Amino acid sequence: VQIAKFIIQEVDILILDEPTNHLDIEWIVFLEHFCRLWKKAIISISHDVTFINNTCQKIVEISEKKLNIYTGNYDAYVIEKQKRYETQLKHYEVQEREIEKQEAYINRFRYKASTAASVQSRIKMLERMEKIPEPKSEAHVKPIVLKTVSHLPEKIMELKQVTAGYDSPIVSIPYDVIVTKRDKIGIIGRNGAGKTTFLKTILWEIKPLSGEVIKNQSLTIGSYSQVLADLDRESTVMDELTKGHDKYQEIRTMLGGLLIQNEKWHQTIGTLSGWERAKVALTKMLLSRPHVIIMDEPTNHLDLHSKEAIQTMLKNFNGVSIIVSHDRDLLAKTSTAFWLIQDGQLRMFHEAEAAWKFIGG
Repeated sequence: VQIAKFIIQEVDILILDEPTNHLDIEWIVFLEHFCRLWKKAIISISHDVTFINNTCQKIVEISEKKLNIYTGNYDAYVIEKQKRYETQLKHYEVQEREIEKQEAYINRFRYKASTAASVQSRIKMLERMEKIPEPKSEAHVKPIVLKTVSHLPEKIMELKQVTAGYDSPIVSIPYDVIVTKRDKIGIIGRNGAGKTTFLKTILWEIKPLSGEVIKNQSLTIGSYSQVLADLDRESTVMDELTKGHDKYQEIRTMLGGLLIQNEKWHQTIGTLSGWERAKVALTKMLLSRPHVIIMDEPTNHLDLHSKEAIQTMLKNFNGVSIIVSHDRDLLAKTSTAFWLIQDGQLRMFHEAEAAWKFIGG
């Protein structure tokens, strides 16, 4: 409704704050087309990499309380940011060597009358020198590594002509589907198509209206949305995460990988922001060392760094993942199969581009 309101109004600038967070792919693609055709200024705050790439010509990064401006889209920003880091690091190291050299001279000849003028000149030079700050890199943050502790059986799950819904069918699969140990599945579809209902059905949270969901009982399934709903708001972050776990270093590594600072570790869950609670839920789910990860919109409230951390983790995960998301960048980089729920039916694709084209993306 808000987007429609923008379109029919005569305004000179659009300011969009996370415009794609609650849109399905169909609407995200429409919004991208609209932004490209819009002849006036647009300022977008977004963590949707594909949306940024397709709509933005300039990037303004807020870092260390400063605005850093880059020309181009997100991919160009990443390249230029690395170049700037390397250039600043080189200049910083050259200056540090020069400072060490001058300080060594000053300390050596400070008390000799014959070099007093030279020493004072070098001291004043160092005092006037504009120090180049040491550039900060995010490379020191340890990546989140998730590996299953046992070999997986060939067949993980079987959906035998399942119809999902409550009082009436929402999603029907008129054939059998087998999920194997090699599958990383991305589920897409417009809002209201039945994606969450479908996930609840394969998790056995609701019974199928017809058909059967057969899961391998020896496997542990980690559900992000289920954990998020079950967080104890009165518990501190560490107390919540150490329930049944004594792997403190592993917990710290995961929290660090998602940029949850240690001053937050002893706050109660209820005092955290939505995106911080999402990160705690992700950490708790990952600590269960699941063989199968099932996530419903896991990146909706995450910053770009945390999204990249989850993306890398899923990409390198040696288990099975089933992810509902509207984040095309996440799905394209972590999924090997794409299930589209549309008009009450489940369609399967092996390529992201084919799935996007089918829904107009």
